[in-house]
Amino acid sequence: PGLPPPRQVEFRIDLIPGAARVACAPYRLAPSEMKELSEQLQELSEKVFMELINHVCKPYLDKFVIVFIDSMQFFGHVIDNNGVHVDPAKIEAI
Repeated sequence: PGLPPPRQVEFRIDLIPGAARVACAPYRLAPSEMKELSEQLQELSEKVFMELINHVCKPYLDKFVIVFIDSMQFFGHVIDNNGVHVDPAKIEAI
């Protein structure tokens, strides 16, 4: 244990400045383990993103109201993304 003793000749490999590293896998995992790790990282990144967005937008949540309405009744007509229609319940009543 400890450092090796000093030698008369020190061996080293001179790296070329700006040269690319030898390709090596960042993780030494089986393909199934790598797939599981990738899925977990993707899930966590989505959760972290949502948490960050909620944290950033929190001061504005009380100032604005966003309403999602699929359909709305107005004077006996139904207004939705397909246009304006007569209320089907009123047609059945007649």
